[in-house]
Amino acid sequence: MGMTLFFKFTGAAMPVAIFTTLGVEPWGRYLTGAAELVCVVLLLSPRMVPLGALLALAVMGGAIGSHLTVLGISLEGIKDNLPEGSEELVADPSLFAFAWITVLCAAIVLVIHRDQLLGMIRRGPSDP
Repeated sequence: MGMTLFFKFTGAAMPVAIFTTLGVEPWGRYLTGAAELVCVVLLLSPRMVPLGALLALAVMGGAIGSHLTVLGISLEGIKDNLPEGSEELVADPSLFAFAWITVLCAAIVLVIHRDQLLGMIRRGPSDP
């Protein structure tokens, strides 16, 4: 997730075309980028790793759902919103694959940190 943050926040052609196709450009792009940034920060914080993994599952679930319903696995759905001359970017299923890899990694992190997650659930939000 961290590798796509730069492109989301700087308005690169691909993310702009994706979020335009979804009908949520620019606020959806910024919101998704912020959620991904929070995931990265939480995953790097030892006490918050399970929350980062849960948020990553949610964010990537949305990405996978968008690919399956609107964008297409190889981003066929964004053709009309790409700048002139960048249509070659469309036949690339790597974003879809990265979303699934992120889901798999987040699930593995949750399994590894299941005791920590269960402890967080048992304590509740008001306990230190």
